[in-house]
Amino acid sequence: MISVEDRIKNLDERLSKIEAIFSNKDQYNLNVLGDLKAKSIGSTVRIKDVKLLFPTISPTDIEKSSVNPSTLVVIPNDEEIIKEIENAYKNAFEMGKSSGKFPENLTFKELISNKKESVFLNKNEFINSQKPKVREFLPEFIGNNILMRNVKVGEDENGNVGVVLRDKNGNLLDKSERIVTGDTGEIVINFYPYNFKDKIGISRYIQGFIRTSSTQTGKSLFI
Repeated sequence: MISVEDRIKNLDERLSKIEAIFSNKDQYNLNVLGDLKAKSIGSTVRIKDVKLLFPTISPTDIEKSSVNPSTLVVIPNDEEIIKEIENAYKNAFEMGKSSGKFPENLTFKELISNKKESVFLNKNEFINSQKPKVREFLPEFIGNNILMRNVKVGEDENGNVGVVLRDKNGNLLDKSERIVTGDTGEIVINFYPYNFKDKIGISRYIQGFIRTSSTQTGKSLFI
C-alpha cells in the first residue's frame, strides 16, 4: 500500500509540472490540451473555453479588495469537461481521506450531499438572487453553460496571494491589466480538502488563467 507521504510527494510532483506550464517562459506550451477540452491530473483540472464572472483576481483587484479574491467560472456544458472536473474533485476527496483531514468513515456521497459542497451552482437560483440590473444580463451571459462556485486565489507559504495570468500568446499580463467579467480563456483549478473548525469540504483554487479574448462590456456592467 502506498503511504500518505508517497501520495503527497507524487501529488506535489504532478502539481509542479502543471505549475511549470505557467512559470517557465522559455518552455511555455500554449497547446497543452491539444484537442482535449479538459484534462485532470490528480486534484487539478485544466479547462478550455471558460468565461469569468465577477472576477477579482487581477493584481490591482487583489491589492484593493477587502475580501478574498475569487471568480465565478462559466464552464461549457460538455460531458468530457464535467467528467474531468469530477475526476479532480474525487481525487481531492481521496486526498482528504488519506491525509486524515476527513473522517475514515466519511463517504463521497455524504460529502456531496451537502448542498454547499456542490461544485456547481443552480444558475436559476443564482440569477434570481442578483440585483435587477445584474439579473438582466446573466441569462444570456451564462446561456446553456454551467456555473462553478467561486474559485479562490490561494496563498503561498508566506501568506502572499497570487495567480498566474497570461495573454493568448503566453505572455504574462502586465500588473496594471485587469481581468474583467466576460473575459474568456483557459483555466487551471486545483481542488483541495479542508478541515477547519469542525467544517470539512473541498475548496477550489485558481492556479492560472490564459485570456484568449477580452470583453468590451465588462466595465459597463455596473454603471
